[in-house]
Amino acid sequence: MTKRYIRTFFAIVVVSLVGAALINLVVDPWRVTPEPLSSDAFEPYRDLDSQIRTGKCGFIRSAPSIGVALIGSSRVTNSLDPRNPNWGREDVYNLGGNASYIYENEAIFRYLLQKQSPELVIIGIDPGDLSSTFDTRIIFDFNGSPLGPDQDRIDREIRYLVGISTLEASFETIKRRLTDEVPQYDDRGLRRHRPKRQIDQRAFLAAAIIGESQFEAPQSAGEDTPIRPDKLKRLGGIVETCLQRGIRLVLLIHPQHALSHTRSGEEAMLPFERERRDITYLVDRLNQEKPDAVPAEVWDFGDYHPINCEPLPTEKGGRMQNWDDFNHYTLEVGDLMLARIMGWPIEMEGGEDYGLQLDPANFDAWLEHAKAGNRRYIEGVGKADIEWAQGLSNKEGSE
Repeated sequence: MTKRYIRTFFAIVVVSLVGAALINLVVDPWRVTPEPLSSDAFEPYRDLDSQIRTGKCGFIRSAPSIGVALIGSSRVTNSLDPRNPNWGREDVYNLGGNASYIYENEAIFRYLLQKQSPELVIIGIDPGDLSSTFDTRIIFDFNGSPLGPDQDRIDREIRYLVGISTLEASFETIKRRLTDEVPQYDDRGLRRHRPKRQIDQRAFLAAAIIGESQFEAPQSAGEDTPIRPDKLKRLGGIVETCLQRGIRLVLLIHPQHALSHTRSGEEAMLPFERERRDITYLVDRLNQEKPDAVPAEVWDFGDYHPINCEPLPTEKGGRMQNWDDFNHYTLEVGDLMLARIMGWPIEMEGGEDYGLQLDPANFDAWLEHAKAGNRRYIEGVGKADIEWAQGLSNKEGSE
């Protein structure tokens, strides 16, 4: 009797595992097991859920070809559109992930080159990342994705095939197909911008300012904050690899809203000045070492252009046109940045001079231009917003 129960138990386990494997292979919720059994009918309903790194690696595994890769944090995920019609091609993929900084960006860049042969790679540089100790690999799903440690590779592949988390994602995908629900991420990796919730953006930004005051979270750094050597080495390795392989590399320094790092009474400055300078001079040096290679580029969009100095909404329920918050620009601004980098027609009014390709020859002039813009912002369009933000910080600090 006992043997029969044991046989029955193991038979149930085997049938369950086989059933889970079949479901996961057919649905393939994260596109990481591209097999003949994988059904194209589920493609419009596959999402990344909480497994963003895994899902972005799924694009690398499953895409017939990736000619252009967009890599970076949520700024990239939300606002650099792989389906912008100006690309004129179908092999552009957004491989960005929330809070994906240099450690993770380097990892997905290396993984991309193992599987694909891109012609162009655009990597977003988040101001302050390279000079900080911040490492997000332990926070999200990095270690559970194909980017994780090699010694865990077999365990990960088994999980993708018969794991409970994969099966749950498969059922969610099936549910979206049955209800025709649009997933959060499209099938090129862009996070879809759903209709804006009716929230007071000014109140939302006030809460962000108060939170920064409570936790003393710095939003900018002076010229004396150097890039961490390990991060500089990783960035240099990316540049060197692209120069060796003939890949056009663009390092895109993200913009921030001017109010995020401006207070009256402070000396005019460009946030993370030394970080910007070190990136510019590193890329120039490596380009000169490979004069016959496709040169790497540095584009900086973080000055005090009117787009970055947009006044905060004054009416309840109002929203800024170009900013979701102080650090996340809209899809339209992302389109403008791509247009500037790629030489496409400029569709946004006043965007013809947004950002600049940096090199040692123009860096100091760019710095002075930014500082002059900072002074204009403090004395002009930003004056009321700065006083409002300082009032919030001072009030919170006195409590």
